[in-house]
Amino acid sequence: MIDKIEIAIVNAASRALKIHEKASHLPTEDIIKKIMPFLERDEMSKGAKIAAIAAVNGVVKIKRHNPRLGDREVIEKFLKENKNLFEEFEES
Repeated sequence: MIDKIEIAIVNAASRALKIHEKASHLPTEDIIKKIMPFLERDEMSKGAKIAAIAAVNGVVKIKRHNPRLGDREVIEKFLKENKNLFEEFEES
């Protein structure tokens, strides 16, 4: 079953990749700043927000190293490489 942390990670990662596509010159920190209002608006635990920020950082890094990968492949690669991310952030 998909939990709230997984949803937060995928949503944040998708938003980050859309922002990166439109403005690939932006540093990761600026992409995170653009996503923060959405994370604050959504009702999620602190752990889910931290996991979402980590996902943003991770997918942007993967996309910059593999620009030919599609968004779905980037997210799948991130999730595969960070399986334990869901477990480390407990719902609070």
